[in-house]
Amino acid sequence: MRFGADGLTAALGYYMMTAAQLERYRQAVIDDAQGTRLAQLTERLRGDGLQVGGGQMLKTAPRGYPGDHARIGLLRCKGLICWRQWPVAPWLYTSGAKDRVVGFLRTAAPLQHWLDQRVGPDPA
Repeated sequence: MRFGADGLTAALGYYMMTAAQLERYRQAVIDDAQGTRLAQLTERLRGDGLQVGGGQMLKTAPRGYPGDHARIGLLRCKGLICWRQWPVAPWLYTSGAKDRVVGFLRTAAPLQHWLDQRVGPDPA
């Protein structure tokens, strides 16, 4: 979460992945079942009015991956996050702010779950 002069932002996901995480992510994206599920999930989240994307994006396909892959947009992501931004409004100073953030987290939780299950943290 971030409060700023421009409003409130809530986000979740994997903003920056390690090399090992990125390889697990890309392997999951090209997998027919897992990658299709992720593509459907990101489209549903966008349909719910949320933003989904990579913190950093490659300009072309990652080395070793086809440039014409059906999920090339997801393959080009070096991280994957979902976020929602609300402009400054009177409700930001009420308990309504908590309700909106909780609603966002519940809606976006399947993306976090997908990432945790398929990418996961690197061992320390």
